Amino acid sequence: MAEHTPSPIPAVPDLVSDFAAATPGIEHVVVFTHDSLVHAYSSGLSTQHAEQWAALLGSLWSMADRWARVADRGACSHILHKDQAGRVLILPATAGCGIGLLLSSESDTKQVAFAAQVFVDALGPRLPQEVPTTVGAAIHLKGAAA
Repeated sequence: MAEHTPSPIPAVPDLVSDFAAATPGIEHVVVFTHDSLVHAYSSGLSTQHAEQWAALLGSLWSMADRWARVADRGACSHILHKDQAGRVLILPATAGCGIGLLLSSESDTKQVAFAAQVFVDALGPRLPQEVPTTVGAAIHLKGAAA
């Protein structure tokens, strides 16, 4: 009888890219830490853009979550930004990171949000669980271009 060799576990950037490609309406995905650093991003997005987006996504998340807590409204569950070209959906992934999705204007936001939550729930254990508290902690930039 032939031995079964297990398949290698795909890297987080590959999973992010596959999710973006397989989900209608998603143009790009960035997984960012809550201190605004890139953890992973979908293929087709440059490292420079991924870094810029992570900084913006982390800042928006921080402001919205802080607002919700200061206003005694509990934790922020998501952020949805709509502009002329489409939408940006930001969701928490773990206590240490979130996921930002750039959506086309034709996307079904509810359907994408559901798919993103299922994806985050499945990926959760492989994502940063907390924000590093060590000054000078190593940064591991991961993505399609890395």
